[in-house]
Amino acid sequence: MNERVRRITLLGSSSGRNAGDAALIRAIVEGLRRELPGARFEIPTIAPGFLRRSYPADVVTPIPILPWNLSIRFFGVPTFRSVARTDATLVFDAILFDRSLRNPFFNHLWPLQFLLPYAKRCGKKVVFHDVGVGPVDTAAGREVLRRALATGDLFLIRDPDSLALAREVGLPPKPVHLMADAAFDHPPASATRIGEILRGLDLAPERSRVGVNVNAYLDSWASENGGTVDAQRFATVIAEVADRMVLDWHAAVVFFVTQRMDEPITRSVQARMKTREHSRILGNGELAPEELQGAMGEMAFFVGMRLHSLLLAASRETPIAGLVYQKKVESMLRYLELPESAVPMAPFEAESLWQRIDDRWRHRDDIRQRLSRRVAQMRELARESMRLTADLLRAPSNP
Repeated sequence: MNERVRRITLLGSSSGRNAGDAALIRAIVEGLRRELPGARFEIPTIAPGFLRRSYPADVVTPIPILPWNLSIRFFGVPTFRSVARTDATLVFDAILFDRSLRNPFFNHLWPLQFLLPYAKRCGKKVVFHDVGVGPVDTAAGREVLRRALATGDLFLIRDPDSLALAREVGLPPKPVHLMADAAFDHPPASATRIGEILRGLDLAPERSRVGVNVNAYLDSWASENGGTVDAQRFATVIAEVADRMVLDWHAAVVFFVTQRMDEPITRSVQARMKTREHSRILGNGELAPEELQGAMGEMAFFVGMRLHSLLLAASRETPIAGLVYQKKVESMLRYLELPESAVPMAPFEAESLWQRIDDRWRHRDDIRQRLSRRVAQMRELARESMRLTADLLRAPSNP
């Protein structure tokens, strides 16, 4: 007997500009289709062209949410219609925060307090699937988050700090599981394709390759430590650290851009390197997430700021060190059982950063061995998330 086709709305970041978000969508779509053959997805997005290029029309339907679609991002007619006609709504990724809470052009949490109750009134299921929770620093934000969480039928949360915050704000008496980010089960590109990418870098073969990822959120961490860092100082300090990698480690530096907004700051760092001839840039403007991930797997070491740059590298068991620009990076490294790989960015000066990163480099074999075990566990948790969500969607809805 053929199983009924399930239709699912995915609510998360889906602009195509962020390789981590794109990897999550792919992992969720492919993972759920393994469990629910023929499942179809509607994805509200400001970039419908990205989704049309990435998925067959009978798998993913982009739901445009631009102003001329009578929508301000999630807050509009198209998204309300989508959650009403599909069988379930899945909230994913790190969209449950209260920065610029009442600005629906930037904040997704505010419209969720209206969208998710509406889905429930329409008799639909709501899953918080592979979510990070926070930061939520205001009373208003906590109340809006509480209203959104109150609609959930299943909670699959990707790190311990997010789970603790969700419980503190308030969860309904429904199943709650600490799971793992779907990126751990995101398949890389083929070995043939990865080889083509690496040969195209034209780097000296005798040098180790070290991956580096930086982002443009310079105020996210500096303000928390009572200071400011302008773009020029940031680029100069990171360039000095990259030069030390080249000179002290006899390495070549490969900068990975996983969010297109980070390309200018990345190029600024490279331009300030004294050894820039031993550096290259790979970016998601040209390469798919699985291609970046595959290339990360060929690095001897990886130093990253963005959470999903670190997760994609770790998924290939590449030794990592995370520059802690937000608490979620430190939280995830603790969850990976690599707390020593969390590198504070204060005080922000080259020698201090270098000493911490160099220490992790010297322990890279140990990091790789620990990742080999832990990543296998995280991959299984990511797959279990798919099974739990599929089981919920197969179950009959409550009257």
